[in-house]
Amino acid sequence: MSNYPQKNITIEQVQAQGYTFTFENHKQYSDRYIVFLHGWCAVRYFWYYIIEEFYESGNCILFDLIGHNNKPIPKTFFSSNANLETFLKVQAEAIGAALQGKKVTLVGHSAGGLAALGVAALAPDMVEKVVTICPPAYGPIKGLLYPAKVVNDLKLDFINFTTLELVKFIPNLIFTWFSKGSGNEKEFLSIPNIKLFLQQYQKRFRVLNVKTINQYLKVLDKSDILPFLDNYKVPTLLIAGENDPLVSPKQFLEIGSKSDSIQIEHFYNSGHIPMMEERDKFLYTVKNFIKE
Repeated sequence: MSNYPQKNITIEQVQAQGYTFTFENHKQYSDRYIVFLHGWCAVRYFWYYIIEEFYESGNCILFDLIGHNNKPIPKTFFSSNANLETFLKVQAEAIGAALQGKKVTLVGHSAGGLAALGVAALAPDMVEKVVTICPPAYGPIKGLLYPAKVVNDLKLDFINFTTLELVKFIPNLIFTWFSKGSGNEKEFLSIPNIKLFLQQYQKRFRVLNVKTINQYLKVLDKSDILPFLDNYKVPTLLIAGENDPLVSPKQFLEIGSKSDSIQIEHFYNSGHIPMMEERDKFLYTVKNFIKE
């Protein structure tokens, strides 16, 4: 891990349907373009834990998930009619505009993994391969985020707003935030350099707008990616954390059953963050899939 930013990195912006996306191009002067999408309530810096390991695989582009920055967004984002398909179309348009017609490999984690699947389903000619990591298949939200869903259902959104604001600024809470998503909290916090990384991550995490993040959670609660995967043909690797406390591993199997193009790799010692919990296995598996 290196300090941010580094040489050979350009930080750029692109607009799609009134949304502004920021993306970082970690240029390796390769013919392959790998777009990394972070998950719900996360930021691009999430990928800095492993991004240098992918430099040999191609140009690495860290891309905002829709609504996950501090830029103004259209009021329609907060509409009761906001839905997954609308978000996916905007995300696909933004990636297409940024890459200017180049074919990409998408690597997405959690809600970013769901987005990667959806973008590939809606714009298959743009996508060469997909790596989706612990993606939710459908709502309603259960598991670790279930209390946040209940708060929204009761129209007590301010509780989620307050919680997220506290996580932004209290170091121990960012450690808890991540460790609760792992398969083993004690082992997670003993990973070499993980606390240092999370301290650096928290500084970037503060840009998030809590109201926007909470709205995205509401959309996820009502979403279902499975209908998008009918006739899905993009070569896809699904990384499944078998001890995931946020997304039931049953949902990973349901996604995998939708297409012969989707292969599942089970990570038996991981929760929701296999790139951190089983780093070496993750890097070996994903890099081999990308270069095949």
